[in-house]
Amino acid sequence: MSWSMIDEFDAEVAPQDVFRFYADPSTWGDWAHNTKWGKARGTFERGARVDVRVRSYPYTYSVLVRDVEVGRRIICEVRPFG
Repeated sequence: MSWSMIDEFDAEVAPQDVFRFYADPSTWGDWAHNTKWGKARGTFERGARVDVRVRSYPYTYSVLVRDVEVGRRIICEVRPFG
């Protein structure tokens, strides 16, 4: 079983600016609605892990960085709790 989620909104934002925020997990708590903070475990690259604290629950989960195309895209994998 698999699923994906894509958030869409209308805004004039350059792709490289969006990439810059995703590539810096320390900013995730500033713009991600359900994230309190994000902390990379080392260099943000393919295979890296980012610890993410959920804003509304006392949980920290691990995000796997599946792929990075610098300046273009980031693919992450998050497994549900339990």
